[in-house]
Amino acid sequence: MFCYYDEKGFLVPSTGLNVVDMAIYLNHDKAPNLRMQADGSFKSLVSIRKGEELTMDYDHSFGAVHRF
Repeated sequence: MFCYYDEKGFLVPSTGLNVVDMAIYLNHDKAPNLRMQADGSFKSLVSIRKGEELTMDYDHSFGAVHRF
């Protein structure tokens, strides 16, 4: 489960950390094939083939620059 952290502490989802949602299967990419919508759903940005990796831009989706 994704959990945001900065110098003020952790931002934990309201459902807690014991919930697994689709985001756990999405990897970061600066040229993603999915975008997270305001309601938490995902929209494909390109045609995605069966078996293709699902990616999203964490920086765009979560509004911060992430260090990996």
